[in-house]
Amino acid sequence: MAYPQANGQVVVSNRTILQGLKKRVDELPRPWVDELPNVLWSYRTTAKIATGISPFRMTFGLEAVSPVEVFLNSPRAEHFDSDSSQEGLNLHNILLEEVRDETTAKVLQHQEKTAAYFNKKVKVKKFLVGDLVLRESTASQPTIIGKFKAPWDGPYQVTDIVAPETYRLT
Repeated sequence: MAYPQANGQVVVSNRTILQGLKKRVDELPRPWVDELPNVLWSYRTTAKIATGISPFRMTFGLEAVSPVEVFLNSPRAEHFDSDSSQEGLNLHNILLEEVRDETTAKVLQHQEKTAAYFNKKVKVKKFLVGDLVLRESTASQPTIIGKFKAPWDGPYQVTDIVAPETYRLT
């Protein structure tokens, strides 16, 4: 994959889809292929926590009309007019960038909250010149791999403080 950081997102999405398929197939035994469109529809039209909106709205700028609304003649389906609908779609296309910008802001806010939650237990350790420290072996010998490789090298002595949390070792 060209962007390895996205692998985690793909794994989580696939896991959610598989859980949905498993529930549907366990309730009514039938081939999973028959249930896949329903599960995908559900996944794509459900708002996500990080963004606050559904992937469908993120893509098209408006919420999807569910099949139930069409079959039960909801006001949205009953008063549908293709001319005014086309005008509305043109307006939505203009506003789509705003929806995406708002979503980006929500995602960044969610990431900050998540980082703050996980970082609240991190304790920063400051070293002084002359202190003895250990260094991760991957930093000094990245080519040596294997399960019997020592995780730490050293001890090293701090000889200079180059910048905050950056040290010169000997």
